[in-house]
Amino acid sequence: MLEKMQEILTKDEGGTPVFNTYAVEIGGGLWDAIYEYMWGHYLDEDYCLIYSIDGIFEDGDQKFAILRNRKDLTYYRLNFSLTEENGFQPAEELEKVSPDYKSAETPQFALEEVEAYEAEFKKSKEEKKEEEDNKEDPKSEEKDPEDEDEKKKKDKYNLEEVVEYQELLEKYSALESKIEELNVELKNLKTANNSLTEEKENLTEQLNTLNEFKLKIDREKKQELIDSFYMLSDDLKKDCVDNIDTYSLDDIEAKLSVICVRNKVSFDLDKPEEKKEVVFNLDSVDNSYDDIPAWVQRVQAVAKEKNI
Repeated sequence: MLEKMQEILTKDEGGTPVFNTYAVEIGGGLWDAIYEYMWGHYLDEDYCLIYSIDGIFEDGDQKFAILRNRKDLTYYRLNFSLTEENGFQPAEELEKVSPDYKSAETPQFALEEVEAYEAEFKKSKEEKKEEEDNKEDPKSEEKDPEDEDEKKKKDKYNLEEVVEYQELLEKYSALESKIEELNVELKNLKTANNSLTEEKENLTEQLNTLNEFKLKIDREKKQELIDSFYMLSDDLKKDCVDNIDTYSLDDIEAKLSVICVRNKVSFDLDKPEEKKEVVFNLDSVDNSYDDIPAWVQRVQAVAKEKNI
């Protein structure tokens, strides 16, 4: 029902539903017809109307009255049709109005006039009821079927006394609370996820920096090793230079040592600019020299393995 109500509502700047008023006079024919219907269906145990008329409106061909519950101040909608042929024809049930609805700051009907009408209307109904009671036989225990039907209708619309309705309200309230708790948990999870994502990005950045530093150190060591084979030409060392980031130190040392052996490279212990008169070659190097560099020993070992 609430969804149906929303389809015909417009809203002002404050978000309050607004209806088009329908011209009605207090005490006029339509006003009396609505009060007669309310009196026949919505009386409490104190013989008072449960609802008061907050306003009478129309939307296209649909006309309706907004009724306010005098106890909990909730609003309900009474749809009705009004034709010359059938007169006032109310809907069978009330529809609860959206909680956003509020009474207009300037009421459609003056409160003093409404109260005066209701007092006079109630007085006339009480006098009529008293006259009817005096006509009836006080000893008669028979119940008027029409009175029983009216009582059932009144009980039908008094939702506050319906146990099933109250149980549904409690379940609805519990579900609302659960949804609110889940929304809070979801918000916390999103915050935690954002924090973890930020931490991951920071760690990844640190790892990349460390990897770059390690790669730089490894490259410098490999280049130093390649340069130590000064007796080889750049062409013979090109493969190791091109793959310096791919080959390990052992790979570079082994490849350059093999090249020295295959080419029977002669070399001395010092670089060309520091050359001394003592010259070594693979055929003259033996283990009797204590100051032979490790990489030279590596070349010698490779030569021995290759039987060169």
